[in-house]
Amino acid sequence: MKRRTRTKNLIGLVILICLLAEGAILLPEADFVVLVKWEIAVLALGAAAFPLAGRLFPGFSDRGWLFSKALGFAAGGYITWVLACAGIPFGSASCYGVTCAAAALAWLLYAAGRRKMGEQKKSAPDLSAVLADEILFLALMLFWVWVIGFRPEAHGTEKYMDYGFIASISRSREMPAPDIWHSRDPINYYYGGQYFTVYLMKLTFTGPACGYSIMRALTASFIGVLPFYLVDQLLRRRFRDGGTKHPEVRAAAGGAAALAAVSLAGNVHYVLYGLFGKVFRLSGYEDYWFPASTRYIGHNPENNDQCIHEFPSYSSVLGDLHAHYINLIFVLLFLGLLASWMMCAKEKKSRDAVRKNGDAQKKSRGSGILREAFCLPLVFLAALDGMFRFTNFWDCVIYLTVLIFACIVFAIPEFRAGERKRALAVCGLRIAAAVLIGLLAALPFTVNFVSPVSSVAAVKNHTAPYQFAILWAFPVAESVYFFATRAAGGRKKMREDAFILLLIVCAIGLILIPELVYVRDIYEKTSARANTMFKLTYQAFVMFGLIFGYSLPVLFSEKGRVKKAVTVSIAGILGLTVCYFPYAVSCWFGNITKADRRFGLDASAFVSSLYPDDAGIIDWLNENVSGSPVVLESFGDSYSDNCRVSAMTGLPTVEGWYVHEWLWRGDTGEQNQRVADVTELYTTDSAERARELIRKYHISYIVVGSCERTQFPALNEGMLRSLGTVVWESGADRAESAAESGAAPSYLIDVTGCPEE
Repeated sequence: MKRRTRTKNLIGLVILICLLAEGAILLPEADFVVLVKWEIAVLALGAAAFPLAGRLFPGFSDRGWLFSKALGFAAGGYITWVLACAGIPFGSASCYGVTCAAAALAWLLYAAGRRKMGEQKKSAPDLSAVLADEILFLALMLFWVWVIGFRPEAHGTEKYMDYGFIASISRSREMPAPDIWHSRDPINYYYGGQYFTVYLMKLTFTGPACGYSIMRALTASFIGVLPFYLVDQLLRRRFRDGGTKHPEVRAAAGGAAALAAVSLAGNVHYVLYGLFGKVFRLSGYEDYWFPASTRYIGHNPENNDQCIHEFPSYSSVLGDLHAHYINLIFVLLFLGLLASWMMCAKEKKSRDAVRKNGDAQKKSRGSGILREAFCLPLVFLAALDGMFRFTNFWDCVIYLTVLIFACIVFAIPEFRAGERKRALAVCGLRIAAAVLIGLLAALPFTVNFVSPVSSVAAVKNHTAPYQFAILWAFPVAESVYFFATRAAGGRKKMREDAFILLLIVCAIGLILIPELVYVRDIYEKTSARANTMFKLTYQAFVMFGLIFGYSLPVLFSEKGRVKKAVTVSIAGILGLTVCYFPYAVSCWFGNITKADRRFGLDASAFVSSLYPDDAGIIDWLNENVSGSPVVLESFGDSYSDNCRVSAMTGLPTVEGWYVHEWLWRGDTGEQNQRVADVTELYTTDSAERARELIRKYHISYIVVGSCERTQFPALNEGMLRSLGTVVWESGADRAESAAESGAAPSYLIDVTGCPEE
């Protein structure tokens, strides 16, 4: 047996080396170096958190190795962020110091516990399982780094916002970082995803240009490998004592289905409108493009109830590094922790141990309840949920609800056994602890955050039944079918699959809530339900993916030809939805087999071709300016190319994307005043008034380029030049060619010498 294990380990090492060699051959040196640095950083974070993961995932074959990567990432980044909020300078030194200190503490506690409990052998992970995890993770990273290189630019949709947040945070020595589009104020949005990107950038000494792209690859890889890992481990335990043939193969098949369903699949809309559009000929199929499956309700046919229903594969392809997307790493960690807790039922063992003490039980009943209520998994789940306020506020509400439901599920067996008071006490304490710990974990964010949300209202428009069916009938029907088969099998099957049944209830609830209520925001007139439906159904899609991965092998392993036929049919339809991914990749990235079309990982390289003169201003600021001085440039509509300097440098400007700032801050009065002041500064004839506005907003540099000339036809260049020193201007040869074409050069004015009052 040992010889066979050594052979498996050797084969795993050879495969890893071959994957790295393939990456070195296929990728340019710069891209490969970034990939290796980030792989090493994530590997080190996993090693740092591994002792803790071993306690949180004791039933997993490799003691939670893959989850330890996400756990180390979350813990190291979170502690560093808390210190930055408290005034400790944020930089590579603090990131390394905090991470190393946390790792040392974790391993010291592990060593002490091992000596005390004598668990040397029990704590050792299955090395072959660890190698298999690493092979899958590295393979996904290589794939995504390769694919992203065909369209790396942080341009279009909301990429300016995401890149600008990353650039601003990377410049800042404290948290929250300055808002790039609202100078003098910090970011008033959940910026945690971008912060965690910068945390890894500091650990790997990566700049924003490549950091943006490699984080896209890392996130896409995590949301592929973690569903695989979670479902594989759940099914291994599920099939371990059930007499099922080839349990490891079935578990791996379920993991693969979960990977596909969560990170690659689209919805049935793609199947009906895209894949078989010519067959079904539904309205709008002729113009189908892959974003259409995320913009169906209210868009086809068009009305004043335009909704959003995105899913992870669309996010991975499109390339926006949004909060809800990056936070999937931590959402999957949360679900993994919850699954491990439910799977191992540690609190039951603790309760049984207390009961065996006879008379001692009466003396220690209170302490036993407290131990159950404040057990380690609950503490970490509550802390993660609190962190979600900072990484994606919607997820905080969603997963606090999931955690509360889980606490109720834990209480049901004891309640049925007759110990109702104890069950209610433990359940109540757990819910209270979850809320309290979450509030404390979120405190560094909430003290600086002003919520723009006004209220919750009942919906006035509802999804047409046929549209709801196209989007959700398939996962709902499969989930209800699985739930029914568990209920028919009695309490034993319900207990065996309790985690998945909990996900079924939560996922169905998440898609129904937007049909009942919505959170009011600035899009009330045309897209009232858009954000509510978007954030809730996004998480429902993830839950349904895990349900698919787990339920298909379980159903197929049970007796009955009808059940097997139904299961095969479900798997077939799921396979059709997965076809969305290659279609979307071909639409967005083109032919990814042609290496000569690949650009690399630099997300900012597009500026030199799109704005050749303005690129010089951006380069000069990035090379010569430290900190976060204010740079004045033209404001603009959301999703426009305006505000490209603030986005690409991370330097704050007076007013940026108007609607985004309105959404984040909840009013238009301040925005309108800033728009008026910026317009006046660029067009006024009064140097005295211009200097007054410069002092008001603490402006250090003024940009005059292509966007400013378009935005302000009455641009007063002579007056602007008189305010300071031109520190950069497009070259003479370019200026001459621009003059011949009727254009004008771009330049940057340093106004730090502007006289004070």
